[in-house]
Amino acid sequence: MVLPDALLIVDKFGDIHRKENWLASDKTGDVLATIAAPDDSGFSPNLTYNGLPVLSAVAGDVYVFKQNLWHEIGVYGLDVVTPAVYPDNSLAIAGYAGTGFCRVSLDGKTQWTTQIKRADKLPTINNEHIAAIGSADGFSAFFRSDGEQIGEYKQWATFAEYIDGGWIALSKQRLARLTKDGREIWGCDIHRSGNLTFVEQPIVDRDGFIFVRNQEGYQCYAPQGHITFEVKLPAIPQGLMSIIAPHTMAYVIENELFIGYN
Repeated sequence: MVLPDALLIVDKFGDIHRKENWLASDKTGDVLATIAAPDDSGFSPNLTYNGLPVLSAVAGDVYVFKQNLWHEIGVYGLDVVTPAVYPDNSLAIAGYAGTGFCRVSLDGKTQWTTQIKRADKLPTINNEHIAAIGSADGFSAFFRSDGEQIGEYKQWATFAEYIDGGWIALSKQRLARLTKDGREIWGCDIHRSGNLTFVEQPIVDRDGFIFVRNQEGYQCYAPQGHITFEVKLPAIPQGLMSIIAPHTMAYVIENELFIGYN
């Protein structure tokens, strides 16, 4: 969990395991370099498959926390959002206005880069290790694990993997279900307020129902694309909605935790 001055690590029982201040591991004499402001898009750090926290920062730097110290992996652009993690613990990084969309090992070695230089949405990887990324140029693209592009989608979107291995794509104007290479199966027009976080993903439950947030609350879409129900709230929820158990959602509004059942 990201705090204004530190990373808070919470164990599986909900207890605070440790609090790590924003200090990098590269020493110059007795001086430690401080990490620039962490990514402020609203997402906590990601975790590698072997449990190492990965943190991105607004200055474009990406860090991994290991051996009780922050280690800088590299600098990749501006306002780098949370990377996605491949099974070998390498990272899919949206290097906006820098390296572009790329795959990088934890030791900083670049495995491949792409022509998507204005990648700025949250990267997402499916179970077949295909990566989806939205670009500020107004479209999204899909890449195999070796960096080969296999498709494009005409919307600047964030993604969630669907239960069939395809995608749910969420943009400011449209919600759609896509194939693995980005072809649209169905889509519907939506209208989302500009004050919602621009990297927010849709949520897909194990039955294929899709949940999205708007300025009035939440909507649930059936696998066929029609709305099954809506939840209207008195204020915009802070942060993101989470699935915490089958048919059970949690969200925070005006500093109170709410749990809803479907």
